[in-house]
Amino acid sequence: MRVETVMKSEATGICGADGAATIARLRAALVRRDRILRDLQESEAQYRAMFDMAGEAMFLIDAHSLQIIDANRAAEALYGYSRTELLTLRNVDLSAEPESTAHAVDDRLPLVLVRRHRKKDGTVFPVEIAGSYFRCRGRDCHIAMVRDITERVRLEDRREDVERIIRHELRSPIASLMHLYMLLDRTSSPEEQRELIASAQETTQRMLDVVTLHQELYEIETGAYRAALEPVDLAATVEDVTAELRGRAALAEVRFEVVCEGMPSAPSGFFVAGHKALCRMAVANLMRNALDASPRGGVVTVRLGHTPAGPELAIHNALPVPAEIRERFFEKYVTSGKAGGTGLGAYTAKLIADAIGRGIAMRTADDAGTLITIRFKG
Repeated sequence: MRVETVMKSEATGICGADGAATIARLRAALVRRDRILRDLQESEAQYRAMFDMAGEAMFLIDAHSLQIIDANRAAEALYGYSRTELLTLRNVDLSAEPESTAHAVDDRLPLVLVRRHRKKDGTVFPVEIAGSYFRCRGRDCHIAMVRDITERVRLEDRREDVERIIRHELRSPIASLMHLYMLLDRTSSPEEQRELIASAQETTQRMLDVVTLHQELYEIETGAYRAALEPVDLAATVEDVTAELRGRAALAEVRFEVVCEGMPSAPSGFFVAGHKALCRMAVANLMRNALDASPRGGVVTVRLGHTPAGPELAIHNALPVPAEIRERFFEKYVTSGKAGGTGLGAYTAKLIADAIGRGIAMRTADDAGTLITIRFKG
């Protein structure tokens, strides 16, 4: 419009004495206009190329109406909308937390660490948003770069799960250690003191073993674990766990019965391919759970045997699993009626059995009690 006004004002002098000069100025103005338009077109092309080449989803948004003015190809791919569809939406239409999204723009927040967004197909997923605010084409605008952090959140959740498992696994040996120190304080017999100190050292070593399993458990949780199996004497593992739980079993008036069948090796050992510390963790969780679920005077039977498919360990107790949790027995945090229960014991055992063995199964019935079987590799 400004160029046209100049052209009109200058054209009025064409018929005068300075007509030639006026025409020259008009031609120069037209050249300047063409150059400006060309530069704008080149700038627009460069902007579009950079905008579309960005690896993260990017949006240009009207800061007042929240209308999406522009979106790049990564945004189309992430949300499942075409660019044409995105330009009919506001940024709050992409958010599963629209009020929080609107407030973030109002407050001109430069970074939103976690926000839940929604794709065209309805999928809700976590995102991180970096924002910048400026004037564009005569209005206040907001450019947002949106990063899908689904995998990062998943890994963070898995790490927190592993930390909960570690805390869960440390509870029993810590309680045992406190009990041993109380007994040590009460006895004056040198022989009993030596036995108690030896037991305390073994318990402390078990605690260290649990802590060192953090990385292995994290890799199992995230699916990155690659098992390096070694021969593990499962009979010795069961004997060790039985000794650890002896005091607890005596208080509950429950007895452990261990039966070995069809062993190809010497009677003193029942070897499977596994990971010693992980095998112990799985067995300890299942034996502890069976003990806690047994009635007074009950028996927990631990059976080691071979099948055509490979070695198995089966643990039986007389009471059935409550009906309301049977379908979810191995799921995380599932528990019923157990004071202080975390719902992590069976979950951890399944996690380990799937990682180093051939899986785990549970059968339960009101008249037959509960049988949990871990299938190992030979």
